[in-house]
Amino acid sequence: MSQLEDQISQLRKDTGYSLFAIYVDEFTNPENPQDWAKEVFNKKNMGTNDVILVVGTESRQAFLGSSNNSPVNEYRQEIFSNDVLPALSDDDWLGAAEGAIAGIENVDSGAIAGSGSSNSSSGFSFFWVMIVIAGGAVVAFMVLSRRGKSKSAQLPTGQRPGSSGVPQQQLVPLDQLRRQADQLLVAADDSIRSSEQELGFAEAQYGKESIEVFTQDLAQAKQHLSESFRLQQQLDDDIPDTEQDQRSWLGEIINRCGQVNETLQKHAEDFKKLRQLEQNAETRITEVAAEQEPLNQQLSARVAILEQLTDKYDQSAVSQILDNAKQASDRLSFAASALKQASEQLGSDRANAALLIQNAEEAQDQAEVLLEAINKSATALSQAESDLESAVALASRDVAQAQALVNNGSQPALAGPVAGVLSALNNIKQSIGSKHNPLALIAQLDQASKPLATSLANLRNQAEQEQAAREQLQSLLHTAESRINGTEDYIRARRGGVRSSARTRLSEAQRAYDDARSQANRNPSAAVASAQRAIQLADQAASMAEQDVNGFGGGDVFGGGYGGRGRGRGGMFDGIGGAVLGGILIDSILHGGHGGGNNGDGGMFGGGGFGGFGGGGGGFGGGDGGGFGGSGGSF
Repeated sequence: MSQLEDQISQLRKDTGYSLFAIYVDEFTNPENPQDWAKEVFNKKNMGTNDVILVVGTESRQAFLGSSNNSPVNEYRQEIFSNDVLPALSDDDWLGAAEGAIAGIENVDSGAIAGSGSSNSSSGFSFFWVMIVIAGGAVVAFMVLSRRGKSKSAQLPTGQRPGSSGVPQQQLVPLDQLRRQADQLLVAADDSIRSSEQELGFAEAQYGKESIEVFTQDLAQAKQHLSESFRLQQQLDDDIPDTEQDQRSWLGEIINRCGQVNETLQKHAEDFKKLRQLEQNAETRITEVAAEQEPLNQQLSARVAILEQLTDKYDQSAVSQILDNAKQASDRLSFAASALKQASEQLGSDRANAALLIQNAEEAQDQAEVLLEAINKSATALSQAESDLESAVALASRDVAQAQALVNNGSQPALAGPVAGVLSALNNIKQSIGSKHNPLALIAQLDQASKPLATSLANLRNQAEQEQAAREQLQSLLHTAESRINGTEDYIRARRGGVRSSARTRLSEAQRAYDDARSQANRNPSAAVASAQRAIQLADQAASMAEQDVNGFGGGDVFGGGYGGRGRGRGGMFDGIGGAVLGGILIDSILHGGHGGGNNGDGGMFGGGGFGGFGGGGGGFGGGDGGGFGGSGGSF
């Protein structure tokens, strides 16, 4: 397998082409292999430099496809017939991928009539080989490398010129730049999350002083990512942007994501030496295994709490934690399987044993996050009930003051805003008697109260305005904090399925929340506005993240849902679907040096960037689209 990874990495470096090889038992939804491949190709925004090979090992069907604009497209039938099909006929699944690589190389070199050399833009590209062995299991291998050859790689990021000498961002279509920025934002965010997790493991083992330099690297990387998310939010907002601004901001996002990568790689080898997982594998297996029983006990307790919450509150109040118990169970099952495999491989492959230990660590950490999120939600909802009472009291007081001004004829214009607040208060009164969402009710009341609050502010002196803002602020901060923390935990445990938009909104929600807290004393009115914006952005992030995860499922890549059992790395694995959703399998590739070493592009743990201290990365290479064609058949 390592040899195949090296071949894919070399293909990318030598020709600019990426191969995506996907093996499933059979094709479902859609059942036609060409339609199945086309759906994956389009969903993952693959382009002219991407070639996809899909194989149904039990249905005995296969398909090789590429963009109609790709030089490979003209020769796909020849590649499939001569290079891929013979290996498939012998059930040589890896040989089929190797044959596809050979065929692509022949197109690029001109060994097949014509030249297929590419003129792709610089940047980052992700290649995957996903081997799905009988039973539906997944073993994923991922390599990340810089596009372009050594000469262009020496130029500053974002300044690689085309033939006209114009910077790359001015040559690449805007849609392609957006896709590239989206992919890099997810990869950078994932690598930071993985690195932060790895630092937690290291601190627990060796103390805070031992990780000081790595903590500094992480803080610097976070600054780059935060600024990247700020720029992405500017691109996503309702304010029209000039093409020049869009290109400038997208270019800076791409550059800063590259800086995240470089910053996290700075002391990566030192971090690897600090952890010494290969040398201390036996001890660490025992330590990680000892953490499982307390987590299993917590699982039962959290299930009971979750049942209480679902009995009391509307589903919208607990939507982010509804499947937390199941997800935690999946992660714990996966961790147990990974540790079992690690123990069995201590004598034969300590490097892979260390990788499996890291998988188990991350899975158990996610299980803990998922279980603790249930407790956090219970606390947040209880606090929200109290905050709702306070908000109702404040709104009722404002209504009484405004109604008096309407009744005496001095402020008849307040009648409309008063009616809006009264309607919201009546809705709250009716909702309290049944299952409800106190956080949503607070937000609804706040929204309904804005016109009245603005009108009353114009009638109050400065001191009265500040006092009213201070009284309102605390419940808004509680709501914002709850929504941000809940969505952060949700994404943290499901990042394999969450895209850049949700992460962008969450980052900006945190920025607005921090701004609200910083202004609370000196300018409470401005703090209220920032807190309201934080809630709005956090709600958007939550909705987007849940939509991403609900649409994840794995069917477009793995040929089925993400639950169940599977066989990989030499044995049975429970909970593998949860590990895919949690991004753990993606991390495992960059953790352990698969496909890299001295043959890679200088990445941290083999094969390239965005590995973080212990892993990270993810996503698919973008492209410039076009139609889709291919060749295939039965074997």
